[in-house]
Amino acid sequence: MNKLNIIMCLDNGGGFSKDGVIPWIDDKGVNKYPEDFKHFKDITKNGICIMGRKTYEDMVRLLKLKNKEIGKHILPNRKSYVISRTGNFDIVGVEHAMDVRQVFDKEKGKETYILGGEKIINATLPFTSNIFLTVLKDNYKCDKFFPLDYLTKNFKIVGGEEKENLYFVNYKRTTP
Repeated sequence: MNKLNIIMCLDNGGGFSKDGVIPWIDDKGVNKYPEDFKHFKDITKNGICIMGRKTYEDMVRLLKLKNKEIGKHILPNRKSYVISRTGNFDIVGVEHAMDVRQVFDKEKGKETYILGGEKIINATLPFTSNIFLTVLKDNYKCDKFFPLDYLTKNFKIVGGEEKENLYFVNYKRTTP
């Protein structure tokens, strides 16, 4: 069985998206918190990354803003999947899957990370072992939020680190 993890960046209100985009990434594709992206790369390296269609499309948009081409892999050193029931959209640098179970069947026993969006997070939370959060000290008035009440009832903090303008917090499941 794959070890399922969630990795996300949240503002101080638990938000992760506003109007379908990550609000702390500017209109040139620059993340105001580069240490978050480094943290993401360190945690997910050589793992399997799963995202929804909207998360994938935002990732493509950000790469285009930086004039970067999408190669064989949208996220280097990771195998990435887009979950979509239809699959009738152009995908480059990732593989398509109908659901998370299909990815597990193909990538047996591999460390797997859910990147978003909201529907996939909510569907996989009951099966998640670990959650890696970057929590920003700023608020971005988001309209999509991580289910913090579920997190506090079913996970405990097992590690973390404070930086100047954010926290890295690691959670481990406490309930079966």
